[in-house]
Amino acid sequence: VHGAPQIVAPGLVFERQYNADSIVTLKAGTHLSTEDFIAPILGEWVNRFDTDDSFSENANTAGKRLLELGGVERVVDVLEEQFTQD
Repeated sequence: VHGAPQIVAPGLVFERQYNADSIVTLKAGTHLSTEDFIAPILGEWVNRFDTDDSFSENANTAGKRLLELGGVERVVDVLEEQFTQD
């Protein structure tokens, strides 16, 4: 939402892996393995983000689009509609 690119090391949790892959697909960050989540590689990505504004621009665009769709409140509303019994 604020245009900040992400470095994600999701581990073995499927949902986190999916979200990390989505960041890569949006070109708003990178997905690192646990083994690659080390200072030299993190430093390389931070420098890349600092010199390539497209990551921030893509993150900002994705954030705006999510807000247009209703953000977290909309997700909660949909879940409540689906799982709340009258």
